[in-house]
Amino acid sequence: MTAHTLICRQPSTGKTEVFTYSPESGTVVSSLRGLMNWAGQARWQLDCRLSGHRSALAYSAGVEAESFTRVKLFSQLPAAQIFSKTNPLRGKSSRLAKLRIRLGLACNYRCAYCLQSADRTEDVNVASEDEVNAFFAMVDKAGFDLEPHGLIDIWGGEPLVYYKALRFLIPKLRDRWGYERRISMFTNGTLLTDAIADFLIRYRVKIHISHDGPGFALRHPSDPLQDPLIKRRWLRIFEKTAEADIPLTFFAVINPLNCDLFALRDYFRVNFHPEVRFDFGGAVSEYGDLPASCLIGPEAAETLRRSVLRAVTEEPGKWTGLERRVFNLMGRLIHKTPLETIRYHCNAVDEAVLCVDLKGRVLSCQNRPSSGYTIGSLSDYGHIENRLFTHWSLRPHCRDCLVLGACKGGCPDLSDAELTHCCPNDWAFHFAVFTAAWYLLTGTVIESVEPLPPFVRTVNAESCTNNKPCVRSAVVTVHKGGNRVF
Repeated sequence: MTAHTLICRQPSTGKTEVFTYSPESGTVVSSLRGLMNWAGQARWQLDCRLSGHRSALAYSAGVEAESFTRVKLFSQLPAAQIFSKTNPLRGKSSRLAKLRIRLGLACNYRCAYCLQSADRTEDVNVASEDEVNAFFAMVDKAGFDLEPHGLIDIWGGEPLVYYKALRFLIPKLRDRWGYERRISMFTNGTLLTDAIADFLIRYRVKIHISHDGPGFALRHPSDPLQDPLIKRRWLRIFEKTAEADIPLTFFAVINPLNCDLFALRDYFRVNFHPEVRFDFGGAVSEYGDLPASCLIGPEAAETLRRSVLRAVTEEPGKWTGLERRVFNLMGRLIHKTPLETIRYHCNAVDEAVLCVDLKGRVLSCQNRPSSGYTIGSLSDYGHIENRLFTHWSLRPHCRDCLVLGACKGGCPDLSDAELTHCCPNDWAFHFAVFTAAWYLLTGTVIESVEPLPPFVRTVNAESCTNNKPCVRSAVVTVHKGGNRVF
């Protein structure tokens, strides 16, 4: 197991401080302070955000729902199942936290990084009312229920390609589970009309528009926010959804063109509305054929790292999705949580998360085609078996990676070669998270790390060959509470 050397700088004094960090034992030793014992320090003991792992399921459910989304104390996290093709994940819960319904893969966009793109067909099979009724009959037979504040996600392709099916599906979801459960839909928004929005608002469907701000060119040549007709329509819908207390939001994926989080936020504020909310998932990955244009190089990665550190220190409380990631990692470091408790990167692994299509097929992932990625059926709910996912501990590089506690091993569906291809992007995002967590814990900024993962060394070497600067880390200017830290 690799121990990492982190050369850091104290911003207040300019002094260099060298840390040795062993992920296996969780031990951190400073050249100036000796063995770090964060768990014994009162300021960390009193912060409830650092006592338990708050999952993405808990975050999406909201603070009021944490009791049933199983926020677990770091000291009580169990060892994870080592799942693989030969040791499959078996079964799904009868009480779900999240139900994902995939309508189909058809879409009017061809995003450069979309892992669905290889599986699109020209045929669009829109479910009829009879087929939707048959789907609910299979749900009845499966016998599962949703937790009180559970979430139903509606996915495509582009979901609005399937609007005729949604006209049958959404009212029946409300008839079955009422309005306490939440329904959300991710859409590129170009097919969204006032009439469709009125329908979605009537049934309290949260609308997330997928848009990458300055990085939109990797989605489509024409930015809908630069189309006056679409923009006016979206603004009307934004006002209606805000009045209904389910405001339209934007959801971005981090790519090489939008790594400055503040520029990303300003893009939506300037080009859409100053009060619009946006969130982001992570860096583009999960696609084994990710083109070179979508790979985050050292310069963009450093931009991302600077902006993450600035967001967490300068604007605490305003970047809640990012802070969840940072505080979860801090909690792991403080409590020296064993690596064996890291279960998954993607909650499709979770027994309380179910992905289905309208034919009742249980899917390993909503972004994969039904053929080859069906792991069961609603009509035989007790015999779901996922042999497609691989646990991080069976990967060649994960255990020795500095950011494993933040990344959690990447997409479990990718092959080793595909995962290695995507790892530079996952590293860029999660090293930024690690840098922020490390700064909050130690008061130092990471200047360099040894050893670097082989895939990062390769990317840096290629950048140098192309006469581009090899930025491992650089001076980062941070403000805290409006005051410059250094």
